[in-house]
Order: sequence, then C-alpha cells, then structure tokens
Amino acid sequence: MNKNQDSLLYPCPCCGYLVLFEPPPGTYLTCPICFWEDTKDLCNAALRTAQRSFLECGACDPRWNHQVRRPTIEDQRITDWVPLDVLAERDRPLLIAQITQAFEGVSREDGVTLHEARVIDDWGGEEERAAARGLDTDTHWQEVPPQWIEQLWDAYSLLDSKGWRYYLPAYMVHALRCSGSTSAGDSVIYSCLLPEEPELREHGLSRFSVLTLEQSRAVCQFLRFNAAYGEADEAAARRALEAYWGEFCP
Repeated sequence: MNKNQDSLLYPCPCCGYLVLFEPPPGTYLTCPICFWEDTKDLCNAALRTAQRSFLECGACDPRWNHQVRRPTIEDQRITDWVPLDVLAERDRPLLIAQITQAFEGVSREDGVTLHEARVIDDWGGEEERAAARGLDTDTHWQEVPPQWIEQLWDAYSLLDSKGWRYYLPAYMVHALRCSGSTSAGDSVIYSCLLPEEPELREHGLSRFSVLTLEQSRAVCQFLRFNAAYGEADEAAARRALEAYWGEFCP
C-alpha cells in the first residue's frame, strides 16, 4: 500500500496536515509537523492550547520546537481545517443569542436567591435567609451582577427549581462572555448532571422539567459547546449530554 497517497492519510487534530496512517483519535501516533501525540482520550481544551502554540511557534508545545519539521510542498492539509478558537468565536454569539431568546421573560418568582442559597449552605435561619434575599434586588436575570456570579458560584447548586431556572441563563451567558476567567460554566454543567441514585435522580429530573423545550435546547447547545471547545469541564458536559440533555439537540 502506498502510504504517500493523501487518500490513505488522516489529518492531525492539531495542525490539520494529512500525516497519520490511521484515523484519529487513539492512534498514539506523533505528528512530525507539530509533534502532537494522538491519544485516545482527546481533551479539546488541551487541543486548543496546542493549536495556539502551533500557530505561534510551529509546534504544539514550544518545548518540541527541535522535534518538528516545517510542512513541505508535498504535505497536504485538509481544506476545511479551522482552529478550534476560530470555531468557538464563531459559535459564541449565536449561542448567547439562543440562550437570551429562550429565557426571555423568565422571573425568579418566589425561588431561592443567590445570597439566600449561601445562607442555606451555612445553615442559617429564616431571619438570615430573609435578610439575604433582600440583597438580591434584580428582577430580570440579565440584571444579575457578574460579581455575584463570581463570588457565589458555589451557591448555585443549592438553588431550588425556580431559582435554578432563573439564574441558569445568567450563569451560561457569563461563562460564555468571560471564558477562561470564571467557574460559572462548571457550576452550570455540574447542576445539569443526572445522579445515579434513584432519589437524587428523581430530584434532578423534577428540576430539569421546569424548563421549556426551547430552554432545554439552549442548555443542550451550551453543553455541546463546552464538550467541543473545552471552556468548562468538557468530560462532565459529555456525561450530562449522554444521560439526559443530548436528546434535545441530536
């Protein structure tokens, strides 16, 4: 078999050049052009970092500059190769618009607020909870201050169903706008995981059921975005999609 024919070669996930003799991922072959090792468990966050390095210095990691070679005229690259960073920036505004439209008009009603959730976590009483609720004066999720999302990221898991639905778009949009500097995306993803324990599973399904079909689709796309681009916990995002959310955006 003539392995030099482009039709018999597969693209390196990092640089896009047709240099692999087997289809990725999981070949454990090393690209001679960028020195990316094609492992089985592909981490898209690491791949994005490697692509940035390749575009800047010609290797997936500056440490391997002496191990790589520059592409020759014989080296062919797949015609539709685009770095993950470019794809993420293409999809980001579209996803923000989808989330904003899906959750337009959603109110907190009498649901648990962010500051109240922190008090609940600290085993505070009714008086403390009431005082904490008074701090959350926003009436639309777009009004939730970004600093509260940053400071109270851990309180998100303690919200009731109404509070979870209300703050969900605020956390998702903040995660998309502040990629790389916030844990809001992780908070959303972990809240979308479906527990295996029967009682906890029923509680999770009950919480998820408060969303409309359009809202569930927006959540699904947010999880797909993170699974594809690794801006939050991509492994957890994939588990959430497989367990429940994937059916909303097949």
